[in-house]
Amino acid sequence: MNAQESAQTDAGGSWATPTGVESRDTFTAYVAPSISDPPTQAEVQAIADAFEAHSQHLVALINDLIDRGGLKGP
Repeated sequence: MNAQESAQTDAGGSWATPTGVESRDTFTAYVAPSISDPPTQAEVQAIADAFEAHSQHLVALINDLIDRGGLKGP
C-alpha cells in the first residue's frame, strides 16, 4: 500500500462529541429475537435494553476514535 492509498479521505463535517454513559465491557453481537404479534412488553423491553447497551459501546468507540484522531471531532 502506498502513501496515497493509506491516506484518509475527509468525509466532510465533524462528529459532535457523544454524551451519555460509555461502556467498554465485553458484549455479544445482538441476535434479534422472534417477535410475537402483537409484541409483548418483555419483547419490546429486551430490544430497548439491547439498543441501550450497544449505544453505550458506540459512544465509547466514537470518543476513542475522536481522541486518537480517527474521526474529526468538534
